[in-house]
Amino acid sequence: YSTIVDINRPVCITMINNDDFAVSSDGKVNVFSLDGKFKYMIGSDIVSNLFGLFFDNKRNLLFVTDIRKHQVHVFSSPNIDKNWSLVYSIGSKGVDNGQFNIPSDITVINNEFVVCDSINNRLQFFDIASGAFLRSVGGGFSYPIGIYFDSSSDLLYVTDAVDDCVYVLLNNNSFIRKFGSNGNGNGQFDIPHSIYVSNDSQFIVVVDRDNHRVQILNADGSFVTSYGAYGNGEKQFSFPSYICLSSKGDLLICDTDNDRIVRIRALN
Repeated sequence: YSTIVDINRPVCITMINNDDFAVSSDGKVNVFSLDGKFKYMIGSDIVSNLFGLFFDNKRNLLFVTDIRKHQVHVFSSPNIDKNWSLVYSIGSKGVDNGQFNIPSDITVINNEFVVCDSINNRLQFFDIASGAFLRSVGGGFSYPIGIYFDSSSDLLYVTDAVDDCVYVLLNNNSFIRKFGSNGNGNGQFDIPHSIYVSNDSQFIVVVDRDNHRVQILNADGSFVTSYGAYGNGEKQFSFPSYICLSSKGDLLICDTDNDRIVRIRALN
């Protein structure tokens, strides 16, 4: 465990190239190098209250969810440097197709991006090129808040902060199973947030926010190990939220109420 950045209430995090990561703090996008040096901000004049982040390294696009404007902003930087430009913004507050009520996490699947539309209890799918609405998936969620697409297995993993479980979808729209329940035991959750799947599809990492820990699970959802306990010391967390995997294989964790980014070698 080590702290690489001290930053006010970090919420979401994503790698944007081999050496830099972006993190949401105070509703803005801040970019740091892996050694913790601040580099620049993105979209500070556009984003109102940032929540989710996802970088599409095939297109050099950064997807940002804005929970105050109830929008998704898409930024581009051909050289992945400080010169980012807005490609488009979509959405407004509401329940219709293409509208949001607290858009939280976001990911990319092939030529589409998917948004956790949390209070509307659904996922919404959009075309990357145009931002046009494609379809929505609901009916099983209470508050979807974390999302990860495992391209190796073609499975979409979604954490639900009300149901305290992980839903697994096949072909992006068919519910096939769920695992987890409310509690503080092994394999149980209390407001799970971010989720990540290892490259070999064998392990699942879940940020178990209100249990102040990160859990490592097998592909079937069975418990392997966990990291963390409540506190502000080494190997402790206070309401951690989101994670990403660095280019060096380190797990970067937003330790939100401790105002820091923590690095651990959980997947090694």
